[in-house]
Amino acid sequence: MIFLNYSEEQAYTNLGISSGGNPWSYLSSEIHAFDFVWNNALITDYEKREENRFTLSLNLTKKWNSNRIKGGIQFEEGKHRYYKISVEALKAENTREYLERYYWSNLVENYGYNLYGEKIQEDVGLSDKPKSPRSTQFYLEDEVIFDQSIFTFGLNYISMNTGAYRDKNLVYPYWDRGAHPNSTYINKYETDRYHSYLLPHFSWQFKQNERFDHKLKIFKSATLPKLSDVYLGRTHKHRIYDGGWFYAFPKGPNANPVESSNIYLQTDYKYSSTLRLQFAVFHRKSETWLQTAHIETDTLGPASNYMTLLNNGENQGQGFELNFQINKPGVKFLANYTYSHTTGTASYPNSNVQDIALFGNDTQRYDFNPDKRNLLEFNQAHRLNAWLTMQADKNAAFALRNSSLTFLYHFNSGHTFKQYHGSFG
Repeated sequence: MIFLNYSEEQAYTNLGISSGGNPWSYLSSEIHAFDFVWNNALITDYEKREENRFTLSLNLTKKWNSNRIKGGIQFEEGKHRYYKISVEALKAENTREYLERYYWSNLVENYGYNLYGEKIQEDVGLSDKPKSPRSTQFYLEDEVIFDQSIFTFGLNYISMNTGAYRDKNLVYPYWDRGAHPNSTYINKYETDRYHSYLLPHFSWQFKQNERFDHKLKIFKSATLPKLSDVYLGRTHKHRIYDGGWFYAFPKGPNANPVESSNIYLQTDYKYSSTLRLQFAVFHRKSETWLQTAHIETDTLGPASNYMTLLNNGENQGQGFELNFQINKPGVKFLANYTYSHTTGTASYPNSNVQDIALFGNDTQRYDFNPDKRNLLEFNQAHRLNAWLTMQADKNAAFALRNSSLTFLYHFNSGHTFKQYHGSFG
């Protein structure tokens, strides 16, 4: 990899100037208080990511009188690789000596790649093999037609493994300060932890008459957390266990899948062949959102107090949606309005890092109190989208024949902003 041979001192030499005794300084000039970086100066980190997924599924359907029975199985396995190297490591003149490699490795985040960005299949040296999330799902459902209604009763069984190297004991985590490769390294972690869930679901579809249709869905779900929030390489642990609770970007290898309960009710109204209305209300709640937790370690353990992500957050969202549609020859109009109200204990997994750093266990002073739901930053209360398309048919004037004109209107309002106590770092 060419960038590993990069030297800012050489870059200065190539330009025929002196570095001023600091070969790691950036090549830049200041003009009227604005900094301008020169050519050949590296000022940013390098990263790359590769994610692959293999899915195998089998589904069967059997009709029996007024029943339609469905069943199936699905297996899914992924392979995730990640590599990021700090610009500071790129300035190192020599990475062949072990001590320098050890220092340099602390500036690398990697799994599935070695320290030099080359793909690996197994744990090698200071580098972890690719992360492999897995899930197996069985489902069975019965659809029953009764009079003007269609009822669906179902049950899903799902077993998931995040693929992360989980600490067996959060209070006394395994951490070799030198991250030396050894045959017992992998045995210090829990890698085969599967989480199993029975998830019922129910739906009811009722055709009231030629104009009204109603649908109701009630179901539970379980999904893997955002995997970039739970995966970390071996050298990444240095910044967490050595940096302790001052590290503002924790990962959560011990995080579990996220469960949620959902309700959805929809009514369709067909006023005529050209005009249709649809109204729906929805509600979703989860009590297992990822959120930062402060871990006080055993005083005899190798790690300092640190932060990690656990499923101790809560989220709740509800709202309604209105759709309006006109479809006439030459004119098509669609409009959608959605109102949502989303609250939670934190907007992002690390939103409360600053709270812990500033106020410790005094949760009443937190911006994100773990016992109170706040409006979330990504909540958008009002959203309106409208489309109008006018189509000229084949009998129109030659210049307009088969042409169309479309207008699109977007409106968003009610975005949440939250004031914090101050910066962290």
